[in-house]
Amino acid sequence: AELDALRRDAQRLPPTRLLFLEWIDPPMNPGHWNPELLEAAGAQAVLAAPGRDAQRIAWTRIADEDPDAILAAPCGMDVATVERELARIAGRPEWRSLRAVRDGAVCVLDGSAYFARPGPRLTHGARLLQRWLVDYFVPSSGQKP
Repeated sequence: AELDALRRDAQRLPPTRLLFLEWIDPPMNPGHWNPELLEAAGAQAVLAAPGRDAQRIAWTRIADEDPDAILAAPCGMDVATVERELARIAGRPEWRSLRAVRDGAVCVLDGSAYFARPGPRLTHGARLLQRWLVDYFVPSSGQKP
């Protein structure tokens, strides 16, 4: 029921190509159930591996995709740790070249709490992402976060 509600609410979002980083360095794509959650939240999951293990992806592939938005939510990292990890890669030319990075369209969430473990909190994580997407990409929703 919650996934259905997410999908209904996602209809007000513009098409958004989102890269979900399940790990930052080396970068890893979303696998297992996460691509489906991203789609339910209203994002098009780029470089995703639905139903499979997350896989390492090359920075050049990420740069070639140039996503509209990035969700950084690695397993085992709280928000503060993710922010420190992102600061460590801030100097990478591929990272700096990404439109999402230049535009500030990078969302950080607790991956262990909301995306890595099967259970009811998965839909809560997808709802948090959707709220961020609405706040960021829907002009009538207010200021960009």
